[in-house]
Amino acid sequence: MVVQNRAMPEIFHDLCAGDERMLLESAADDLADVAFLDRAGDELFLVAQEAKTTAPPAGAPAGWGASSNGVLAAAAMALRTGRAIGLLVRSGYGVEAAGLVRRLGEITQRAASCAQDPTGTYARNWGEGAGRAGKPSTAYMQGVTEPEAVRVKWSFLSQMEHANLRPYLNFMCSRDERGEIVHPVAPARHAAADALVLSSAALDLARTAAAVCKAHPHLDDGPTLELAEELRSRQAASDARIDAWVLARQQQMQPDAQAPDDGGADPTDSVSR
Repeated sequence: MVVQNRAMPEIFHDLCAGDERMLLESAADDLADVAFLDRAGDELFLVAQEAKTTAPPAGAPAGWGASSNGVLAAAAMALRTGRAIGLLVRSGYGVEAAGLVRRLGEITQRAASCAQDPTGTYARNWGEGAGRAGKPSTAYMQGVTEPEAVRVKWSFLSQMEHANLRPYLNFMCSRDERGEIVHPVAPARHAAADALVLSSAALDLARTAAAVCKAHPHLDDGPTLELAEELRSRQAASDARIDAWVLARQQQMQPDAQAPDDGGADPTDSVSR
């Protein structure tokens, strides 16, 4: 892309701002999963507000306060991160939100680990960056029932978060009629990626709400668990959509033209999830 005059940055800003406004206005119609993200955020906010005024459960260990504080800290982090994800996807930057989805998944696992340890040891270690609570990838994998699937998802989201050329070319770019790579800069919908980001974020918000309920057993966790189960079903559908999208991208981004060198291999020769 060649910048021909110094007015281009202002023009680019104006063009993107207009597109962002239109995408924000149409988000409710375009993105079915936005409503579920909002529901999950509302549920987490409600249970966190109730939990703030709770007394320690009968027979709670001496460290329960640290556990409760850790869960509520994670809840606050999750609420802000969930809103940031929603704003990015709504305004046409769903792929860029993938890194925040990874962060939200880690926050969710932190909340769950704090809730499962009423002695407060995990929460204190998290605060100090010590023990099993010190490594983000370890926290993300903590207590999962399908470790391989979660490991693949962590890897996929990590690729999207970092400045790696291959996933950028595979997931964002296209080829024109001459076979040359087109680098998009304007906000846009990416239906399968947007659905994956939104459904993953919504489920993690609901799981964080479930952790708040576990740490504060006087709360009614029925609505939270029902919502989480509904969101698990939606995420399965989103996973299927992303798989189909990957296959379509494999066909679209055939290495007919030489891409920029990233160490000898053509970074468009495959699409990895």
